[in-house]
Amino acid sequence: MRQVAVIDDGVMTRNLFWGFLRPKVKFPYKGIQDDLSPFLPFISSSVRFIFFVCSTPLDRISHCDLLIVLHCEDDVRRSRLLSREGGRAVERLQRESKLDAVVYPSCLNRVDVNSTDLFEVK
Repeated sequence: MRQVAVIDDGVMTRNLFWGFLRPKVKFPYKGIQDDLSPFLPFISSSVRFIFFVCSTPLDRISHCDLLIVLHCEDDVRRSRLLSREGGRAVERLQRESKLDAVVYPSCLNRVDVNSTDLFEVK
């Protein structure tokens, strides 16, 4: 069984029948802090880790065991997205506006993903 669940911008993909069917479960953010409760009935009891990917995570969750904040300059992010997605990327571009204003409950280390060293194939 899979021990990891990933929720990315309000969408979680489930693996049914050994991965042959992969329906998507969508619960977009509705302005209230729900601690991902709409997803819980769809997460198997064998899941040990839930990765929640969002630009403003503390709008939706009140606590977590580990919070990782990745920062990427807008022009670098835009160029990576355009090279990966092509013309479809224009509608997916969102500006990182609220991330720096969020007050996090613990001391965090900021990871700079602007470095090309992170993406080099060795």
